[in-house]
Amino acid sequence: STTTNKFFFLRPHLTRTQPLFFYWSVQVFPISSSPVAVAASIKKFNFTTILTITIMSKRKYFDTSRSVRLSTYRDQHFKGSQNEQEKRLLSSSTLYVGNLAFYTREEQIHELFSRAGDVKRIVMGLDKIKRTPCGFCFVEFYTRSDAENAMRYVNGTRLDDRVIRTDWDVGFQEGRQYGRGKSGGQVRDEYRVDYDPGRGGYGKIIMQKMGQDDRMFTDPSVPVAPAATAASTAAAPSAAAPAAATTAAP
Repeated sequence: STTTNKFFFLRPHLTRTQPLFFYWSVQVFPISSSPVAVAASIKKFNFTTILTITIMSKRKYFDTSRSVRLSTYRDQHFKGSQNEQEKRLLSSSTLYVGNLAFYTREEQIHELFSRAGDVKRIVMGLDKIKRTPCGFCFVEFYTRSDAENAMRYVNGTRLDDRVIRTDWDVGFQEGRQYGRGKSGGQVRDEYRVDYDPGRGGYGKIIMQKMGQDDRMFTDPSVPVAPAATAASTAAAPSAAAPAAATTAAP
């Protein structure tokens, strides 16, 4: 700064408790300081005593509650009251993960979410008819704090070129890994009108309304052989008939 005859040294710091978060510290030097003195001072820089703002909790500067708060979605298949469901959501360490590609593997999901904490298990969502992945999963952590880290830092990231979304879940129970759509997959894939190559193309209902069959995918430039008529079939000689007659002859 030419007005104050001082210059500033700005450097980032990674926190030990939250490795995905960093903050900045500032050290001020007179503009007349020699390069050697500046280098020596930077080397000895004690970040815990220079400025109190460098050791203040990051929650004062960043509102992280919004990223971990409960969404408005409530599972209509939950067996219990809404208050009970909310209590379980507030203490849960399980996340629902949506908008996955059908071909995303469990190993990829584990690698991504393990950056937020220790993953206990992953349950892949399956088509209830085909028993194939249908674009969602449940990720369970050992602790609530690790699940909160995933909500803060993993939600909205890209996996297989798709923006995934996470939400709190009450906890996995057997049977919840299957899609609830009429066609076996997720309900959202029943009525989708856009073409999504990562989730099976068009929506299942749309495909049914379009009358999906082999004729829809026939190349008009390729001639189709005419079907055989009853007359031509009757006129065609039978290869088995002469053989039968020969056998019957004395």
